Amino acid sequence: MYCKKAILVNWGNIPHLEFDFGPVNLFSGGNGSGKTTAADALQALMTAAHENLYSFNPGQDESTQRSRGKNVRTLASYILGCDDGSYARPRPTDGYIAAIFHPTEGETGEVFTAIMCGRASLDTAGAKKQARQDSLLFMILPGEQLNLSHFVRQDSVGKYVVPLTDIAKLLQSEFGKTTVEVFDKKGPYLRSLYGALRGSRKAVSDREAKHAARTFANFMAYKPVKSINDFVAREVLEPRDLSEDIKQVSELMKTIHGMEDETRQLKQSIGNLELADSHAAAYIDHWSAHCVDSYGEITRQLFVKQDEYLKSKENQRAMVESISETEVRISNNDNKKQSLHDHLVSLEAQRKGISELNDKDQLERLVDSSRQQLSETAKPLLEQNHQISENFLQVQSLKRQLNSSSIGVDIPALESKSLRKTLADVIEAGQDSGIDSQKLFNADWVGIADLESRLDDLIAIETLHKDIVSNLHQSDRGKGAQSIRDQVLGLLQQR
Repeated sequence: MYCKKAILVNWGNIPHLEFDFGPVNLFSGGNGSGKTTAADALQALMTAAHENLYSFNPGQDESTQRSRGKNVRTLASYILGCDDGSYARPRPTDGYIAAIFHPTEGETGEVFTAIMCGRASLDTAGAKKQARQDSLLFMILPGEQLNLSHFVRQDSVGKYVVPLTDIAKLLQSEFGKTTVEVFDKKGPYLRSLYGALRGSRKAVSDREAKHAARTFANFMAYKPVKSINDFVAREVLEPRDLSEDIKQVSELMKTIHGMEDETRQLKQSIGNLELADSHAAAYIDHWSAHCVDSYGEITRQLFVKQDEYLKSKENQRAMVESISETEVRISNNDNKKQSLHDHLVSLEAQRKGISELNDKDQLERLVDSSRQQLSETAKPLLEQNHQISENFLQVQSLKRQLNSSSIGVDIPALESKSLRKTLADVIEAGQDSGIDSQKLFNADWVGIADLESRLDDLIAIETLHKDIVSNLHQSDRGKGAQSIRDQVLGLLQQR
């Protein structure tokens, strides 16, 4: 790539200018004609005015100029047009340096424009006026060639320099936001600039960009080149210190030695892991065999218990049938006995002609029938009375277990307020239902008000016991959960 055109706006004492470059270019003129000013403009654009990469007026030593009383040239002094302490533009001023680059013959890169935009103002607070840099902005436009009219425009009043705050928006509106690359930092601009000079839209590394900019600045110093080899070795190539390489090789050797030790340790660790793996596999096999044997034994015991249960159920069924047959025979015998007794009484009454005897016998039969009915009716009541006593003892045991263990952590339902309250109500109701079986069968019942009151209490106790059974045995079928009883059995099997 080579610079085809340069554009200078508010730079030094050079008027607004755009000029083309040829294959070979010569700046000539007397002192103060602007030769160095033009060269410094190109240097500022190519180095982003980076203080560590360039110095203005490289043909002379700036310290010599200070000793002779001259002002040191800066980016801000160039924008304000400084000439030996006098400023051509004392007000805040915007300055532009632009260059259009074309690919040389045989290159595949595209044309692009690089721009440096700066704003400077004059600081008059001290004894001596100083040029101060206020803003600095860089832009690259791939594929576009700008001209002076993009920076100096004309309206009804006359020509004016586009303000630095508006230049990016105006160019983006004309060429598109994706075309105008804006940089407010020097580093990213230099990386993109030297990437474009290599014919690529990708930025180069920061080290490569700064090295290229420093080489360009050194080339601008007008030093005679006695030998191209010396120039390349001194200005283009970087010096190499083999001591650092030797140090790196030494560190690598130490690293390799350490890695060999780590390799030996890893091999030993792998051997230990393989041994542990074999032991673990043997343990797992033994444990699996143990679990299979335990499962087989539990299954055998289950079948045995199941057979015993079925036999017990069969014996129970046979006993129930036997009891039913016995009760039928007893009832038949009682009926025959009563029939014979009635016949005997009738014969006796006919013999004696006493009608009161018939009434007495009839009343005795009514009493016996009532007692038989009372016995049959009270049997379930007495069974429930016994069951209430058993339930009371079980509820007391359950409450003691809940208070002395942490099973509620595993089964949260055991800690529910409703279950706790029901348990407390059952214990508070007591074990005695108030029903005396002896008095129930032997007492002469004149009134049944006392019995009805006791039966009401018994019904209330029975309701509490049913609530306990409901809480322990029923599950929430809508959610598919297990009952509390099944959860406790499952927990016991796990333990």
